[in-house]
Amino acid sequence: MKRCPECGAAVALPAHPLSTGYYLADWMVCGSIGVGRNGSIYQAQSSDTRMLAALRVPEDDLMGAQGNADAFREYVGRLQGLQHPNITQILFSGSIGDVCFYAMEFCDGGCLPVLLLHGRLDEAKAWRVLEQLADGLAYLHRQHCVPLDLNPSKVVFDHQGNAKWSDFVLARPLRADDGPPHLPPRFGTPGYVSPEQARGEPVDARSNLYSLGAIAFEMLTGRPPFAKATGAETLAAQWEEPVPDPSAFAPVSHWTAVLVQRLLDKDPAERFQNADHLVAALRASPPPPPPPRRRVPIVKRATTVPKVVRAPAATRPAAAVRPQATRPPARRATDVASPPPVKPRHSLAPLIVFAGLLAAGVLVEGLIGWRVRRQQQLQREYDAEVRAAMRQASPPKPEPSPAATIAEKPAQPEPPQPSSPPPTPIKAAADGSFTLPAASAILHSPS
Repeated sequence: MKRCPECGAAVALPAHPLSTGYYLADWMVCGSIGVGRNGSIYQAQSSDTRMLAALRVPEDDLMGAQGNADAFREYVGRLQGLQHPNITQILFSGSIGDVCFYAMEFCDGGCLPVLLLHGRLDEAKAWRVLEQLADGLAYLHRQHCVPLDLNPSKVVFDHQGNAKWSDFVLARPLRADDGPPHLPPRFGTPGYVSPEQARGEPVDARSNLYSLGAIAFEMLTGRPPFAKATGAETLAAQWEEPVPDPSAFAPVSHWTAVLVQRLLDKDPAERFQNADHLVAALRASPPPPPPPRRRVPIVKRATTVPKVVRAPAATRPAAAVRPQATRPPARRATDVASPPPVKPRHSLAPLIVFAGLLAAGVLVEGLIGWRVRRQQQLQREYDAEVRAAMRQASPPKPEPSPAATIAEKPAQPEPPQPSSPPPTPIKAAADGSFTLPAASAILHSPS
């Protein structure tokens, strides 16, 4: 049972603060990746962006007292703003009770120890990885950060194959005000730790260059520079034995062997004084040539029959001499009938293309005609449905019977006949002449 540091109330925590399914803000713990020298490593995933992160929990002896844990969290918060192509970015940090944690960028390209399981790297690839690691180390040194435990397990690769330092939080500051003053120094990994750091002396950027030289030696040869049975024997060999030559274990150019031996020098004054000098030396020198491709020899079949040399007939016994059968004369090239000339074959490709285009045109025309006929049919069906719907909406009027029509029809009066004027008589005069009526009277007469 834990207690709140502010009010002292009891706080119930899960069996493990970072159990699978536990949420840290919007990050869910997916499970444990493994346990390293400096603590445990978990995998977390963002619930919003589905981004993966490597969640690291340092060991308890790194934190110590409560004040040291607070200083560690403050130090990690300052390192959270560091961004470089050759270092993994710190995404967030925090604490649950007395457990401090920080999350770093998750690289899915593997790590250097897994890559070395398939054998050493060729010189050109090792040169490129060494230049990227030196560039990232120079950036950390410019930010006044000196990692304490550099080894091949701290080198990871992204999906594009670029090398990155994966864990640089456990470090000593170059200045007293840059980091937690009570952060305990780490001993490092035997075989990669510098001799002065193993003796407990103050470390600086040159100590990291020694570790980088040991990593470069292993990339080129496939073995550490001082490989012994135990860690104590390895440290003793680092102090007493001379620096081995990498060209004695693998085909390495002279310039690369000299550079690695300078990084592994036991005297810090004889090494490169900072990582920027190493990067400048790597970029100024010509890169090593790529390894030659292995050619498979091609075995040609013999086209001539070896000639058998026989002994002369005089040296052989008579019984062994056999009459040689006469061979038919060899047929000359001119005796062989030449094959008949091959008639050129006309290509059928243009005809096939024309037939295909014609068939496509017919098909398109048929589809268009079917489409038009189909639309006309649908329009006719739609019009019929509309007319039927209109007939159903308005009920028909009843037709009247003929008797009702005759009864309801009013009697119309007959039009008046025009009255004709009376006929004008023809008058006879006294002298025997006749007076005819006017023309209008004749026209209006009924006859």
